[in-house]
Amino acid sequence: MLINKFAIIYFFFSAIFLFCNGCSNAINSLYKQGDIVSFKADSNRYGAALIIEITKEKSGALYWVCFTDFFDTIPLKNFDIKRLKLSGRKISSGIDPKGYEVALDISYISDSIIDSKSKLTGRVSLSNKKLKFGSQGFLTDYNELLFTYKMGMKRREFPPDHYNDFMKKIGSEFRPEEYFSILDYIKEN
Repeated sequence: MLINKFAIIYFFFSAIFLFCNGCSNAINSLYKQGDIVSFKADSNRYGAALIIEITKEKSGALYWVCFTDFFDTIPLKNFDIKRLKLSGRKISSGIDPKGYEVALDISYISDSIIDSKSKLTGRVSLSNKKLKFGSQGFLTDYNELLFTYKMGMKRREFPPDHYNDFMKKIGSEFRPEEYFSILDYIKEN
């Protein structure tokens, strides 16, 4: 039953994304879908995130972001973007011939939190057909953004658990998080 609930939530958010696809063009926001933004991750280093989508809220824009593996003392440069990896996980699937689907982990962040603390580094053209979502959460302030970013990196330091081990590890720590190349999500010309 737990897997069925997860599948329902997974498909619900995927359907919302497909329905909202293109909505970001009508929203007055600093960033657009496909923007790569960099931010100060601590006193010495920078982090980066990909804007997946933007939806309109009463208080302004809500960014759907996927954190990357970037963590360096030198700010991200535009020519480095194609080397980025995105936070995600493999989800067991009886439909996909591989036996799993790749889902990106996303966070919902208010424009009031990220607009003043980040800068545009570059832009990619996303292939929306490939976007599926795994873990999702709302971030309410910049400190929570930094904590989530760093915790995501920490959980990806070691190889992930196999995606089929979910049921075997109920009651213990199942760790499916890993990184996936940004190139897998860019439209082919």
